[in-house]
Amino acid sequence: MRRSNISTRSWPLMLRPHHLRALAILVTLVSLSLLFSTFSMRSGENRMWMMDPAGHQQQYTGGRVVMSAAVDPTSATATALFSKDPINVEEGSSSSSVSFTLTTTTAASSVQPSKRNHKLGVGEVYQITRKSLKLSHLHPAAVVKNQIKTQGFILPAAPSALLKTRNLFHNRTVTQDDINDTLALLSRRLEDTKQELSAEVGVEQHVNYWNVTHPRRLLIVTSWRSGSTFLGQILSEHPGVYNHYEPLMHVGLEQIRPGDARADSAVQHLQDLLRCKYSNEDFLKKIQESMQDMLSHNAQVWQACVLGPNRNVCSASNFLEEACHRFPTMTMKMVRLRLNLTRQLLDDPSVKVLYLVRDPRATMNSRLSSVKWCSQSIDCIDPGRLCADIQNDLDAFESLSSEFPDRLALIKYETMAKSPHSTFRAIFDFAGLFYTRKIRDEVEKHTSRDENHPWSTVRKSAERVDLWRQKLDSKSISDIQSVCSNVLVRLGYSQL
Repeated sequence: MRRSNISTRSWPLMLRPHHLRALAILVTLVSLSLLFSTFSMRSGENRMWMMDPAGHQQQYTGGRVVMSAAVDPTSATATALFSKDPINVEEGSSSSSVSFTLTTTTAASSVQPSKRNHKLGVGEVYQITRKSLKLSHLHPAAVVKNQIKTQGFILPAAPSALLKTRNLFHNRTVTQDDINDTLALLSRRLEDTKQELSAEVGVEQHVNYWNVTHPRRLLIVTSWRSGSTFLGQILSEHPGVYNHYEPLMHVGLEQIRPGDARADSAVQHLQDLLRCKYSNEDFLKKIQESMQDMLSHNAQVWQACVLGPNRNVCSASNFLEEACHRFPTMTMKMVRLRLNLTRQLLDDPSVKVLYLVRDPRATMNSRLSSVKWCSQSIDCIDPGRLCADIQNDLDAFESLSSEFPDRLALIKYETMAKSPHSTFRAIFDFAGLFYTRKIRDEVEKHTSRDENHPWSTVRKSAERVDLWRQKLDSKSISDIQSVCSNVLVRLGYSQL
């Protein structure tokens, strides 16, 4: 009888611990259900989150403050001419000022994000669907992410923890509609780029070098840890460049030299890529396994894939072939193929070769101190093999330069590091590319500060030229010089 007199307001007091546990489990299951339904990939409701080319999320909301940067470097006069001799240029006096400003931006979208500034909970995840937001409504915004400026688009924010669940859909099937939509997005971005360039370059010159029917092709040949990632990154910042990043990465950690059983297939693979033909299954598998690492160096294409309906489009050979044909210039950097094997590639008159060389003592210091995998390869760990390859490359450079005048150039890493603006202006001229204001800004940012990461391209380059003198002990220096003396003399490096 006493139980029947209990007020209905006091019924929660009768809950037992096992009741509370059951309720907690129920709430957890409902929350998880909401979380995964948020990221469901039903046809017509593909969510799109803004990511930068390096894979970091960029979060935008209506009215949110976005950081932008203004860099106004004084360009140096380029006086370098390419010839059989290494480039030696003196950097003119230059000064640069970098200022960061906060600018409020608003997305022209029917989706109105929450105005609250605290972190989002499960129930506050913003969903952008293809039905509710057309790509044509996205507005470009200059953003700075980790001090590197990229072209972004204003999208509502998404929690970083939830963005990581995109890996759950890593194997999502690519459809032809996905490919078509992403190609359409890429084409619109390239058209916007051409209009921007035409204002800076001039219509007549602009038309001449934006020629997708007869594209220019630039090969960068060098060795591991010689500065090729930095050089390739700056070249790929040009909006008209399609970058074939490490096209021979799938062959492993051994050099490909004349007489190697893999030489013919490697050269054939490179010829295919220069014609935008993705036919090598091992290379495609490598792209699928390391898609972001392989394609984030191709900024225009990678951003189109991330912003499009299905990121996995970037691993589809037919998409890559179509995307490749939309660019007027191709670049390709190779650290596994020796220079004399480019002879067949130079039969194509649109191909030029840039040979990048670095002081072997600095190269060995970087290999020994920066990357663990080097110890797994005799080609990487042995300074004798490095200098033998450089010696053969220099011989090949002389003979190929005579056979193909004005089609080969040699650049020292040290020149590029000490006089970046003058050197890159000359490199861009050699490649037939206009050295834009944005490229000058990128060169300034990549050479004026340091990031402590072995694969970073952001370094105080001039300070790193002689870093090996501090890092290597006297015995290591002596051992390297004993097997590299001919190369050091030939390239004009002084011995200790």
